[in-house]
Amino acid sequence: MNKKILLISFIALFLPFIIIAAVPAAGGSTLLNAILQGISNAIMGVGTVMATIGFVVAGVMWLTSGGSPERTGLARKALIAAVIGSVVLVIGASATPFITMINQIICGGGGC
Repeated sequence: MNKKILLISFIALFLPFIIIAAVPAAGGSTLLNAILQGISNAIMGVGTVMATIGFVVAGVMWLTSGGSPERTGLARKALIAAVIGSVVLVIGASATPFITMINQIICGGGGC
């Protein structure tokens, strides 16, 4: 039951961003690159919010643990998960320019 609620929440959270990303640009073109860039920007925005919430929740868990080793360990795991999520976001954000740079080096600025 909880997995169904999580899936529905995930879809409800990301679907508006994907639809907004597919709206045509100011010039009226819906190029695949523009759509993918819009989706990427939307995912980065949502991921950043989720990572920030993860840090806040982990901090509150740590502060309210009362010195209990179990609750402090759970808070530490939540903090590590938030850090890993942030690292994945940074790697994802830097992947697109890196791939574009490699493509320009290989293809000489034009299409291959």
